[in-house]
Amino acid sequence: IIIISILLSACTKKENASQQALLLELVQAEAVMYEHPDSALGVLQGMKVPASSDKLQNATWALLTVQAKYKNYKEELADSTLINIAYDYFMKQDNPQRKAMVLYYKGDKKNEAQESYLKAIEEVEKTKDYQLAHLIYSSIGNIYLYNSLNEYALQMFKQSLHYAKLSENKNYICSAYYDLGKVYSVL
Repeated sequence: IIIISILLSACTKKENASQQALLLELVQAEAVMYEHPDSALGVLQGMKVPASSDKLQNATWALLTVQAKYKNYKEELADSTLINIAYDYFMKQDNPQRKAMVLYYKGDKKNEAQESYLKAIEEVEKTKDYQLAHLIYSSIGNIYLYNSLNEYALQMFKQSLHYAKLSENKNYICSAYYDLGKVYSVL
């Protein structure tokens, strides 16, 4: 009886662990997101949408789909349903990287972008996702620059450059220098 109960509990733990693992398509899409967002979008659109009852899979699919559409300049981004699915799930989880991503893409959709980006900064600082950190700092820098808060914009763009260098993404490094050039020309 003891051996059977140990085996049953081990099987149950394996099932619970496998439920927490992401679907292969989601892992693949996330792996190529920064370098090949068009491929990531193709994977996400080609897969069966996870059931809403599987909250982790569904929220991850929604977040990655928003990210892929954003990176591919798709018009459907105006629909906030997907980001709200991700927001409702990930803001209750202890995953700073996902929280930062959700806040970044939610900030891009709402008038309260500055508040969302500032929350995203708090979360992304807990991670090593340097590419996302660059995007967040660059976005809030642009908001500050647009609102003539030039000194604040300069601080944000310096942080953006710092994270772009850490990410070793040449496009992001160029973008960060471009942003610094904009704010220095205004100053």
